[in-house]
Amino acid sequence: MIHLCELFILEVKVSDDPNLWEEAKNQIQQLYIQAQDQRLFTIIIEALILKARLATVEGELQQTLEYYDKALQTIINPKALGEVHSELGICHIMKDDFDRAVHHWEKAIEWDLERKEAYVNLATAHEERGLLAKAISYLNRVKKIDPDYYFAHRSLGRIFISLGQWRKAVEEFLSIIEADPENAWAHYCLGNCYYQDGILEKAKKHLNMAIKLDPKGEAGRCASRELRKIRI
Repeated sequence: MIHLCELFILEVKVSDDPNLWEEAKNQIQQLYIQAQDQRLFTIIIEALILKARLATVEGELQQTLEYYDKALQTIINPKALGEVHSELGICHIMKDDFDRAVHHWEKAIEWDLERKEAYVNLATAHEERGLLAKAISYLNRVKKIDPDYYFAHRSLGRIFISLGQWRKAVEEFLSIIEADPENAWAHYCLGNCYYQDGILEKAKKHLNMAIKLDPKGEAGRCASRELRKIRI
């Protein structure tokens, strides 16, 4: 009998240690064959998803698409369908196929209304094409599902910065800091927004915090650069 714990072990191997990819590939194939023999459809689907993920990290995107398409022919669970469509969207965006990526991410949220990463991926794809209103609408939908979702706040903050809407950006980065007070990058972004909006004392406070939290990292370096502008 095949147990789901075997899949967990395989997934750890696939995601955490590239040296074990070949071993993982062989074990996944054995698992897939056993599942087919025993007509264990849940395990067949999980094995196909693992095969697809492994093909992705190996750069075999066409094979990834084939495995996911095969999984879609078997899946009936809505959340599982949402997961596969979400990952198919990522594969198509890696192939620079915007329309197919959007199609799969929209299918992902059609099957699973709470598939948060699909909303964020849709927003990012539209943002990169300058369709900012559409991007904002997807991100606001995520916030209704999960008001504290980090990636929604980060993406909205970035968009509002690009639009010069500093106070709206401030709200997003404040939300991140409220949930994670030691997020150095959020402190840097917040300090930069305050600086751009002419609120210099608050700008200095958050830029200094970014430097304190990440003295040798990118957030600290960017904050130091902004602080020099204020002092000048």
